[in-house]
Amino acid sequence: MEQESFSPEEFVERLAWRTVTSGEFDANKLHGSFTEAITELRTILDIQRLKCVQVENSFMSEEQHLRSRLAMLLNRNETASEDLSNLEKKVSFCY
Repeated sequence: MEQESFSPEEFVERLAWRTVTSGEFDANKLHGSFTEAITELRTILDIQRLKCVQVENSFMSEEQHLRSRLAMLLNRNETASEDLSNLEKKVSFCY
């Protein structure tokens, strides 16, 4: 998802130069170009937002899975530690 940084000033400048043809300035044509560009940028923004939401949901799901696995492992570790302590007591009692 990494891309080059977006420069709005450069984008507007390039759009204006592409719109002005043969040295003539047409305000309506320039307005139409900007309106079309804004619509395209909004569409791109919506798509990027959707991708971000999907990635965030994926990370949240993975985080929940890892948290439950960690809790289970901590519980197993505690049980194993208690079992080891009991075994050490039994062994030390025998000697």
